[in-house]
Amino acid sequence: MIYRRELVGEMKRALKEQSLHRELTLREAAWTVRERTRHVGRRLPRRAMARTHLVKGLEFDDTIVLNADELDAKNLYVAITRGARSLSILSASRVVKPKAAAASRPQTTG
Repeated sequence: MIYRRELVGEMKRALKEQSLHRELTLREAAWTVRERTRHVGRRLPRRAMARTHLVKGLEFDDTIVLNADELDAKNLYVAITRGARSLSILSASRVVKPKAAAASRPQTTG
């Protein structure tokens, strides 16, 4: 079972790009494919399940937010603003209170 189908597809396109343009490294070919996808946009299936960071800027007819009480305010906002026709929110409680944003960890070097 493939869990990251889009990533696998992008990698296949990068390998094809590199085979057509031998002067490119695999990294450069992957960058070219990624930029092309960014400009053209991603094709989404009729029904999709995704994390909030993957749906920013996208709109759907109907949206179901799972485990809404486990999201921080930023991700909850993204989730509840994606549906154009309907929005269903599932949570453990009737009142959804966003979780506090996770504190960022200090960068380590070495």
